[in-house]
Amino acid sequence: MVLRLCGGKKKRKKKIYTKPKKIGHKHKKRPKAILEYFNVDNTGKITKLKIECEKCPPATYMADHPDRHTCGKCGSMFYKLTKDGKRLPIPKQNKPQVAAKAEAAPAAKGKAKGKK
Repeated sequence: MVLRLCGGKKKRKKKIYTKPKKIGHKHKKRPKAILEYFNVDNTGKITKLKIECEKCPPATYMADHPDRHTCGKCGSMFYKLTKDGKRLPIPKQNKPQVAAKAEAAPAAKGKAKGKK
């Protein structure tokens, strides 16, 4: 007597991925990174190179951008000022400018209501 076992599933085709896998961000180790926050003179005087955030707890330093200081925790921002008290101009970026043309909408072509 011969019995056939018809159990189990069919084999599936392998998926073909179109995009490569994303590479995860790896932490870059920077030796002596604390030296970016402070400067020591020949006389031994220590000066802070970065500004601390007023709203966050102490030792929370703000990021130094070309035209402003920004806090990464709370998002507060201080603009750098010139000697006149005006804001510094925003630095230009090397991104291609997209020409946005505002064209007038064409008039609707339909039957005019009114006189018959």
